[in-house]
Amino acid sequence: MFEFFQTADALEKAGINVRQRDASLKPCPNKPRVIVYLNEDGAPVGFDLAERPGNGNAMIERWAPDNHKAFPTFAVDPVFVAESAHLSSLKKVFKDNDTSSKVIRGAVNGLKESAVPAWSERLAKKLNRQFTMGESLLESASALSEEAAPFIELVRRAALIDYYQFQQFLCESIMSGLAEFPLGWRYHVDACFGQTDKSVTPNTLLVSLELDDWHVYAYPANSPAMFDILNDGILGASASQTGEVDAFGLPLEGYEAPMPKILLPKSGEKPMRSMFSDVPANFRYHRAGADSFPVGSQSRLRMLAAAKWITAPEREGRTWAFLTQKIKVGRSEIQPTIVVIAPQDMPEVPPAFGALFAPLSERAKEVAEVTKYGEVAKIVADAISGAWQGDLSVPINVSVITSYDKGRYKLLMSESYTAEHMLESARRWNEGCANIPLLRYRVQAKKKAYSISPVTPAPSEIISLLSNVWLRSGTEVRATRQVAQELPALLLLASGQQEHDIAVALLTKHVSDQEAVLIALGPTLLRNRELVLPTSDRNAYHHLEILPSILGLLLLKAGRKMEEYMQDSYFLVGRLMSLADTLHEQYCKGVRGGDLPSSLLGNSLMRVALANPVDAFDQLADRILVYHSWARTNRSEESRLAKWTLGLFSEVSEALKQKGVPDMVNSTGKAEMLLGYLAGFPRKNNNSTDTNA
Repeated sequence: MFEFFQTADALEKAGINVRQRDASLKPCPNKPRVIVYLNEDGAPVGFDLAERPGNGNAMIERWAPDNHKAFPTFAVDPVFVAESAHLSSLKKVFKDNDTSSKVIRGAVNGLKESAVPAWSERLAKKLNRQFTMGESLLESASALSEEAAPFIELVRRAALIDYYQFQQFLCESIMSGLAEFPLGWRYHVDACFGQTDKSVTPNTLLVSLELDDWHVYAYPANSPAMFDILNDGILGASASQTGEVDAFGLPLEGYEAPMPKILLPKSGEKPMRSMFSDVPANFRYHRAGADSFPVGSQSRLRMLAAAKWITAPEREGRTWAFLTQKIKVGRSEIQPTIVVIAPQDMPEVPPAFGALFAPLSERAKEVAEVTKYGEVAKIVADAISGAWQGDLSVPINVSVITSYDKGRYKLLMSESYTAEHMLESARRWNEGCANIPLLRYRVQAKKKAYSISPVTPAPSEIISLLSNVWLRSGTEVRATRQVAQELPALLLLASGQQEHDIAVALLTKHVSDQEAVLIALGPTLLRNRELVLPTSDRNAYHHLEILPSILGLLLLKAGRKMEEYMQDSYFLVGRLMSLADTLHEQYCKGVRGGDLPSSLLGNSLMRVALANPVDAFDQLADRILVYHSWARTNRSEESRLAKWTLGLFSEVSEALKQKGVPDMVNSTGKAEMLLGYLAGFPRKNNNSTDTNA
């Protein structure tokens, strides 16, 4: 709540007018809807099908303070129940777009003959309450202006509705409408007709009440202008009367009401704060429910309006971004998680800070046309120059919010940074992802071979990568590891000791999960064979594109720059194993007619080296003698690469002798050794320089 209240302050300070909407006024659900027109006696006299929501159609609101009250639009069960076969037959006509009048008429007649009215006496009681619900709305909106006359008249007429007359009218209107213009019912037929098959969940039909003579008034009762008038009336009725203030210093009125719900992207509507008194934490200060942290209706409205503005779909990539969508990891589900970026000095058009955290969706690419992560920081820097005249000291609040369960959100992170820190973090992210030697390897996906070079990922991509565990020499991958959902934001923005600790912890926990596939990728160029990617993970190809970059990033944040670790013993051990592979491969070509074993020498020793480099070095010294002797004594043209390899082998061995073979491997050492094994060697050809031998 504090985060959204601060955002409301920033919007107010910037002069950005965000209309506060009472929480009881909500958009109608995206369901099929019909409109019933009432005359002065409350009798239904007209019927219309409402257009499908979206595609530029005006958004219709309704008053719905809770799940049991709604007016003047409310949900009902299907009006008829019909044989499933007949309903399916008509839906197939719609799906096939069959315009033959004979076929359509046959399907409609079949449906009409099998349909019987479905509303029960239980629904009659519910609808009779629903018809009078408008009176409760008028009681809560005591300050309505004269412009609300059509709505007040609709409330009066609705209270006069006779349920049985209303049901009869709906039945007749649906049947006659379907017979006259059946193709216009393709969106509504499922909601009007339930099925005899009890296993099929019935759809919901929305019914809107309207005045039959609405045109004599300034606005229809269901128009957006009318709901603006209702909103003003409801807000005016809740104005301060006692002078007491809530936790934010605003009027206390309304603090005992249930906390309003906010709707974050793809997360469902949930209360702003749980006040469930059975939760022990709510008794922490010997107070429970609304008394534990009193928030009046005025504060709630400010926060709701700010939350709606800053998480609006059109601001994706600017003020918010998805860190995770809803995905399954093992037996658990990761819920949608968003990062909200709120500058305390809010410009009318905020810079694309969201693009620093996550790739832009297709729709959000209108925010900034970005093809590579490395371009994002420049775009944001240019925007800052325009928004704040280059002032990089502007504080920016960064919050990470996730769906904790079906009824609650959870705040995972809330920190404040300067614009300068965020730009520097993005620059360091790019630098870290480039903190690796030249790498290239080959994979096969969907029976096609690809050569992969590492790319720089967005921070949000690290979650799906680190949740994977590679098994069986890189031929199987399982998404089983739980990864903190705020990790992308933390890893991007942390600095100093916190940055170091996060990087070391990730290397310690996750490098072992990836070593199977990294070892398997090592000899793919050498053997001119591809690692066949498992089909169980659709993102496996992209994960192998970004995996070395993430290792480089974690090493940089752990204090290991490429210029340093490439001269150190762990990296040299990896290079030595790679050279052993090359020498072994050349020996097989020269002596065994190109018949390669399933595993080359260095590849077979890498797992030993990752656990005990000394033991691996001893085994290598014994087993390489035969290949070394062959390469040294062979004078054929084909042995040139082997002799070149021997030269490099001597150089790396000498460097390793100076550094000493490590007797144990720490968290950064594993990553360095794996990168050393994957790193290519410069090889001069007649016309060009290749990076792998």
